[in-house]
Amino acid sequence: MTSMNVAVDADSTTAKRQLSVRVLHSFAEPESLRSAWNDLVLRSGADVYQTFDWCRLWWQHYGERRQLHLLLCFLGEELVGMVPAFVETLWLGPVHLRVAKLVGSDFGINLCNLPVVRDSLQRVVSRAIHHFLGEQHCDLLLFGPLSGPTGRLDELLAIGQRDRLLVQRADALGDSCNTYWDLPDTFKEYLKSLGAKERGNFNRRLTQLSKGHRVTFDVVSQVDKVASEFEGFRLLHDAQWQAEGNWGTLVTGRMPGTSIGISFAPWVGREWSASIESLLTTGLYPRNSAMFFARPTTGDFQPGYMERSGTDWV
Repeated sequence: MTSMNVAVDADSTTAKRQLSVRVLHSFAEPESLRSAWNDLVLRSGADVYQTFDWCRLWWQHYGERRQLHLLLCFLGEELVGMVPAFVETLWLGPVHLRVAKLVGSDFGINLCNLPVVRDSLQRVVSRAIHHFLGEQHCDLLLFGPLSGPTGRLDELLAIGQRDRLLVQRADALGDSCNTYWDLPDTFKEYLKSLGAKERGNFNRRLTQLSKGHRVTFDVVSQVDKVASEFEGFRLLHDAQWQAEGNWGTLVTGRMPGTSIGISFAPWVGREWSASIESLLTTGLYPRNSAMFFARPTTGDFQPGYMERSGTDWV
C-alpha cells in the first residue's frame, strides 16, 4: 500500500520556495522519479548506495518485516532532499524498541550519507525528525553510516539538539575510521598521479603478470552488460576464496551475486542483546551515525506545520 502526505512550511513567503514532503511506502511509485532521484545523489555528493536501483534492490532482499518510508522533499518542482528509511520493531526481552534507520544501513558495508542539497539540510532533517519521532512514534532515529565531507555528522547532531520538542538526546554512535579519496576520471590519469617509484612498481608487476597470463582492461558502459560482469566477478571472488580454503564474505543467500546489489557482509542473521547499549554496539547497527533518542510524550503528537493528504499531488 502506498500513501503520501504533503507538509508545507508555514513561514515560507512564496509557493515557489515551499518545502513539500511526499511520503511513499513502496518503490513502485517513485519509479517515475528515478532520474531526479539519481541526479540528486550526484548533486548532493552522496554515494552509489543511495541511488534508486541500489536502494530498491537492497529493500527487495532485506525489507522483510520492516515498514518502508521514503521521504521525498521538494522546493517547488525541484527534488532537493531524500530520506529513504524504514521502521522496525526490536524486542529486548519483554520490552520493544521502535527504530527508524536508513535503507542500506545494515547487512552490508554501505555508506548512507543523506542525499540532500546543503541549503535544505536543516529543513529536510527536521521533517524527518517530525515524521519518525513524532508521527510514527519511534523511540530512536539513526542517520548513517556516514563518512567524508558529505556525511555532515556535526550538522546533523546540531539539528537534532535544537529540536527540544521531540529529541531528548542527540549523540554520535561509533568512532571507527573510514578512508576515502577522490579518484581521477581515468585509470591513466590515476597512474600519472602516483609517484615515480610507485608507478614503476605497478608497471613491473603488470609486466610479470603478463608473462603468464593475458591481461586485458575493459570498461562496461552498457546497462544490459552490467549484470553479466557482476556474475563474472562473483565467480572470480568465489574461486579466489575457495583456493584459500575460505568460505569468503560475499553473501549470495538473501542478496544473490547475480543482482546488481552485491553485499560484503561480515554477519548473517540477528542476535539481539538484553540491553539497548549492547544492542547499539553490535555489528547490526551502523557505526559513525547520528543517533536521536525520542523525548517521551503523552497523547497524540500534533505536528507543528500544515499538512494535507491526498493522491492527486505530483
